[in-house]
Amino acid sequence: MKEKHVLELANILGYKIEKKTIYGVSNGYHFSLNPLPNKNILTYQVSILVNKVMTLDNIKNIRKELQSVVSMNEEHNAFLLQARINFPKENENKKNFFVGFMNSLTKALQKEDIYEYNRCLFCNDDKRSQEKDWMVINKLYTLSHKSCAKEDLSIEEDKSNRLKISLLGGIIGAFIGFIPALLALIFTDYFIGVLYALSPICAYLGYKLGKAPLKWYATLCVAISSFLVTCIATICFLAILANIDGESLISYVSNPDNKCYNILLQSILFDVIGILISWGFITRTNYH
Repeated sequence: MKEKHVLELANILGYKIEKKTIYGVSNGYHFSLNPLPNKNILTYQVSILVNKVMTLDNIKNIRKELQSVVSMNEEHNAFLLQARINFPKENENKKNFFVGFMNSLTKALQKEDIYEYNRCLFCNDDKRSQEKDWMVINKLYTLSHKSCAKEDLSIEEDKSNRLKISLLGGIIGAFIGFIPALLALIFTDYFIGVLYALSPICAYLGYKLGKAPLKWYATLCVAISSFLVTCIATICFLAILANIDGESLISYVSNPDNKCYNILLQSILFDVIGILISWGFITRTNYH
C-alpha cells in the first residue's frame, strides 16, 4: 500500500523514484523524499546533505520558517538535514504544497548560509582523478564516486551478514547459558534460580562473537533470546520435577504445594539481572 502511494506521489510531483525513494533538485539543493515508517501515508521526510553543522539557532530558525520538525545528524563526511512534511490528502494540492515547502526550506538554508555538500560523501574527494555522479544510496540522494559507492555497499552488506550471525550467536549463547541450571537440576534435584542469569550473559557473548555493532538492538537481541530460552527452560524444569514426583506437568503445576510460582518468579528475576549485566557490558563497550 505504502509503495503504491510513494510511486503515485512521485508521478504527482514530477520527480524520479528509486527503491521507494523520491529524489530530485530544488533551487540548487539535491534532496531525497522518503515515507516515514510507522506514520500515516501522508507523512514524509525530506533529506538534504549539507556542507556544515547547524547550530541550535540555525535549527530553531528553520523550524520557525517551516513550522515543521527539523533535525541534524552526521553522515560520513557531510551533515544530514531532515525535515518532516505532511502532505494534504487531495492529490491536486500536493505538488503546489511541496513546491512551497521546498521554497521555504531552501530559502531558510540560504539565509543561514548553509549549502548542499558538493564533494564525494565517502572519500571527501580524495579520489580526484575519478568522476563523481549524483546517485541514491541508502535512501539519500548524494554525490559520490562509483567506486566509493560500491565500497559502501560492500560494507553495508558485511554489516548485515554480521548482524545475522550475531543474532544466531545470541540465541545459541542463551541456550548454552541454560545448561548449568539444567545440570544442577538433574544431578542435585534442586532448582538454582541464580544460574538463570547466565543465559542472557552467554547470549551477549554469542552476539559479540558475531562481530555485529553493539548498538541498542544488541540489548534487545539478548533480552528476547534469553527470555525465550527462560520460558522453554522453565517448562523443561517443571516437566523434570513433575516426572520425579510421578505426576503429569499440568497436575504438578496446578498443585499449589509445589510452589511453581516461586520457580517462575526466580526465573524471571535472574533473567532480568542477567540482561542488566549484559546491558552494562554493551554500554561500557560503546562508551570506550
